[in-house]
Amino acid sequence: MAGDGACGTEGFSANVYWDTNGTTTGAGGTSPSGTWDAATARWNTSSAGTGAVAAWAAGNAAFFSAGTDATGTYTVTVAGTHSIAGLTFEDGAVTLDGGTLNWTTAGNISVAASRTAIINSVLSGSVAVAKTSTGTLRLAAQPPTPCQRTLQSRRALWNWQNLRA
Repeated sequence: MAGDGACGTEGFSANVYWDTNGTTTGAGGTSPSGTWDAATARWNTSSAGTGAVAAWAAGNAAFFSAGTDATGTYTVTVAGTHSIAGLTFEDGAVTLDGGTLNWTTAGNISVAASRTAIINSVLSGSVAVAKTSTGTLRLAAQPPTPCQRTLQSRRALWNWQNLRA
């Protein structure tokens, strides 16, 4: 898909799944907390979590999490700045804390029904980002400067400067 020229896919690499237990099925238990940095292998291209894990690659879309075992509350500490193409929260109650998530292509933040995702990380970039699905999304961090991007929901449209913790 990368570089195929299709609208909204520039810079997109792959869907990858948070996975703290390597090739063992699942993400690593009910609460697979850990650090999202540039060097640690915590991302699996297998949605079941059975493939080889690798370090984050710029432009991927992050899914939380691999398999179906991450049903509890957990925190992923974001260290540094990571270029992303999307965020999907499928399992458990996930908090992303610290660091910066830089949107490289228009994308979505999807939160599954009956789930809650909290983002305490700075969201940056100059592309459109839409909130999809019916779960709850809480944005707590403020960008360091006013952001031109808008977060769109089915019911509301907000400017970032109106989203204050």
